[in-house]
Amino acid sequence: MIEAFYDSTAYIPELSPGADEAVSIATLLELARKFKETPPDRSVLLVATSGHAQSLAGLRDLVWSLRVSPKDLRKQKKHLRDMVKDTRKVLNALDPKSRHGAVDAADSENSPGTADSENSPLETLVKKAISNEIKTKVDEISRELMRLRLEQHDPGQNLLWQEKIQNLAKDRLLLRQLGWKSSFKGLSAEDQTVLDHLMPSVILRQKAILRDISSQTKLLDNALDFRSLIKSRELMVSLSLHLSSHGDGFGAFSQGWLYPLKPSVNRSSVYTLLDDAMNQANNQANNQEGTSGISSASLFRDTLRPSKLRTWQSYFVDRPFLGGEVSTIAGYIGASLATVHDARNLWGTPDDVPNAIDWSYATEQSRQVCSLISSVASAPNLYNDNLPQNGFSTVSGRASFIRHGELFADQPAPGTVILAYQGNTRYYAIVSDVGTFQIKGVADKRHVLEKVIIEGYLFDPVTGNALWAIDKEQTGKEAYRLKMQRTAMQTDLVMFACKSTTLFNLMEPRTFKYLTKINLIDGRREATPLKYWFSRIDTRSSVLTSIFLEPETRLKLTLSD
Repeated sequence: MIEAFYDSTAYIPELSPGADEAVSIATLLELARKFKETPPDRSVLLVATSGHAQSLAGLRDLVWSLRVSPKDLRKQKKHLRDMVKDTRKVLNALDPKSRHGAVDAADSENSPGTADSENSPLETLVKKAISNEIKTKVDEISRELMRLRLEQHDPGQNLLWQEKIQNLAKDRLLLRQLGWKSSFKGLSAEDQTVLDHLMPSVILRQKAILRDISSQTKLLDNALDFRSLIKSRELMVSLSLHLSSHGDGFGAFSQGWLYPLKPSVNRSSVYTLLDDAMNQANNQANNQEGTSGISSASLFRDTLRPSKLRTWQSYFVDRPFLGGEVSTIAGYIGASLATVHDARNLWGTPDDVPNAIDWSYATEQSRQVCSLISSVASAPNLYNDNLPQNGFSTVSGRASFIRHGELFADQPAPGTVILAYQGNTRYYAIVSDVGTFQIKGVADKRHVLEKVIIEGYLFDPVTGNALWAIDKEQTGKEAYRLKMQRTAMQTDLVMFACKSTTLFNLMEPRTFKYLTKINLIDGRREATPLKYWFSRIDTRSSVLTSIFLEPETRLKLTLSD
């Protein structure tokens, strides 16, 4: 399997031409032309991935489809299909004039009841959808009331201000009374009016859920198709391309800077045959060039196995994440063919344009990379029974929002941005409309020392301010600082409505040590806040932190190094 990424990094949004970053995918296309003319002895799969700037997200997703348990895949697929079916039934019950996807006749006949019968499964689902929307509207009104009562207002506007508060309080009471009903049938005229006003938002939310889980189902089907394609054969080697045009050669690397591996992780013996095949291919290419009379200096560097004279890190001016790391951490023979001694300083900038490419070098490098891969793909033996240990892990989670005045967090928190750290690597995920998320391709504790540290926020799309954050107390330390003991871990996050305060210059001026420990206090209660979060400051390299508290909460804190 040969992989290359086709998207560009963007330090400035929408201003990243990505010409030099495209050398890898251009070489992959050239390889496809070469293989079409001269097929290798072994089957080759060419793969183009995206999400390269998001810690190789596309490649991690691809490898996940190969490494995830078949039982888990089947379980996920069944769960999603059941949710699609139930959501369509709810939409049809809420809006009979519009059919949101066909419901099987057999399902209707075998159903214990219909929406017209009390306590039927469909009636329960419909009631739950309406009740959740009532709770959400009550929460929004409660927070608006709290804001109005705490804000400073002009005395001349006092009557208008009081009238607004009274109207909101009345609307909240009507919604609460409706939520206390055991059934939404036979309502009074006033309650029916409230329900009619609420129904469009209930339908919109159910439609959003249906779109989300339908999309998840399609993605899962794609993963199953790819898995069946690969599993019908034996994946011998996975090579990723990380090429640029301003280096002085290219080499193969099984490591990079994506995973902070323990010093005890030693895979040198695993790559003996692959390293031999590459060197043999390089020697054959040099001999052919010598006999043909055409001289072209070899760009290949023997870097795959450890050298006592030079470390693999010394070949890089930058510290790139390499695709070979992902396939190797998953237990495959994986490596990256990367250009060496190139800082790639134009990548992600507006200056990464075609005129800045060293075309002669890029062309020769592409030719030699294609020749090398073609020879390796025809090599008789590429690995023995000694394979890397599988440490490819997945974090599956649920994010729930705790409403104002509620004891338990039972509302999904869609749109929450999940940021997970493992060492210096950052992984991103978005919480779906049903409140779930997955972080694929973190390393387990057998390979790295670092835990997976999770932060989560919902951002205002206009101002960028954080509207939700994780509640440290209710979530619990073990849920947001995960020790990856297994290849599949689960967690639950509790989100709360917040406002943030950012503190700068967190450094002890006498010793220049970072202040990495924080003790947060509610300024009015002189105790730990009921709900709070602060961003990670234990990196030993940060001089700022953001503190998230319920709106209008005053704070005190102590800091130490």
